[in-house]
Amino acid sequence: MAPTSSAPASTPPSSTPPPPDHSITISGSADLVADFFSYAVNTLLFLRGVYPPDTFKHAQKYGVTVYLSTDQKVQAYLQTVLTQMRTWLHNSALRRLVVIIASAATRNVLERWAFDVNLSEHHQTTPTASNPTSQKDPQRIMSEIQAIIRQISATVTFLPLLDEACSFDILIYTDKAVQTPTKWHESGPRTIPNAEQVTLRSFSTSLHNVDASVSFSITDD
Repeated sequence: MAPTSSAPASTPPSSTPPPPDHSITISGSADLVADFFSYAVNTLLFLRGVYPPDTFKHAQKYGVTVYLSTDQKVQAYLQTVLTQMRTWLHNSALRRLVVIIASAATRNVLERWAFDVNLSEHHQTTPTASNPTSQKDPQRIMSEIQAIIRQISATVTFLPLLDEACSFDILIYTDKAVQTPTKWHESGPRTIPNAEQVTLRSFSTSLHNVDASVSFSITDD
């Protein structure tokens, strides 16, 4: 009788592929929020005419057109502020970013664009975790950010006309324990008396939630 041998039985291929890995770390989430702030601030300065339109270049981001300042002084200021902001986001210490648009002549605040940053319940309950993760489809995050950018552009159409030279400033709210960097200074909230406020869309990375709103001055005719 001839010897016989048997090959190991092959494992049939799985009928359902494994689900895609949509893990998001706290540092990755912070980068997403920081990038959004960078594009949102630049685009606001363009849309509200704080600087001449020819001092901006346009780019495609989040599936929409965004604008970036080419003015060297503006770039330097934003680089300083947004770099520090990114550090605070990574340390889970940033709570709000506010873009102030004010009259250059009187310093009266005309618009106040606020972006509140809230940590998800999961991250709040595990604050000592070195790098907590969560799950969310990146395409869904991009769609939510796209919706905010689109809404900011649409909101500009019904805001009061800024028919005077304006300046801008950025306020950053952090945890009380955060030490103010050198050359930075404490500021009041610079609110607008009797302002009208519009709540805008929000987006979530599943670790950070960002809520947006704009307050503006109502002038009597």
